[in-house]
Amino acid sequence: MAMEGLQFVNLELERGILSTLLFSGELLELVAGIVGATDFYLPFHQKMFKTMLWLDENEYPIDEYQV
Repeated sequence: MAMEGLQFVNLELERGILSTLLFSGELLELVAGIVGATDFYLPFHQKMFKTMLWLDENEYPIDEYQV
């Protein structure tokens, strides 16, 4: 049986990645080399990740106050 087209969702993992980035924003470059915003299932998580990328590109700190 082919499993093509199936999407596996792990919301705890998504939350873990985003919360880690909130407190360790310097890891964003590493994480962004592995996952992109569209890899997150929830639109809110996608928006958070995109916001973190924008903050980084514009040299703002990535923390719980900015995001």
